[in-house]
Amino acid sequence: MKLEICENCCANEFIELDDAYVCAYCNSRYHKAPAKVVTEIRYVEVPVPVSEPAKQEIQTGERKNKWVAFFWCLFMGGFGAHKFYEGRIGMGLLYFFTVGLFGIGWGIDLINLLFKPNPYYVSRKKPDADHKKSPGSEEPGDSRL
Repeated sequence: MKLEICENCCANEFIELDDAYVCAYCNSRYHKAPAKVVTEIRYVEVPVPVSEPAKQEIQTGERKNKWVAFFWCLFMGGFGAHKFYEGRIGMGLLYFFTVGLFGIGWGIDLINLLFKPNPYYVSRKKPDADHKKSPGSEEPGDSRL
């Protein structure tokens, strides 16, 4: 290994000693690297993670057009027309009687509709029949006396 430029003074003249090189101008000492001896080469198998194919997200609910909802909201949003279009009757009535939640909900819905994908899906939550129990339909052995 032969040094070309001193790291401290950028000189290119060195004095070679047994174990190091010394810069002729600033006396910076650079140790000689011992010779590397390669005795064995080992190949190691590295497991490559296999990526699973991307699962497509299954959209559930009623499919709605973004632009139809946007223009309903733009022109009749104060009366909840876009909520009625989505099938959300309760929110539509709330918007109708409060003039689009006093204009605040109307503005927020306009911005939200611009950033929705086209088409988007509206899901309506339905109550589960399993969680409702009629009075008198008790489990066997659950009688309270």
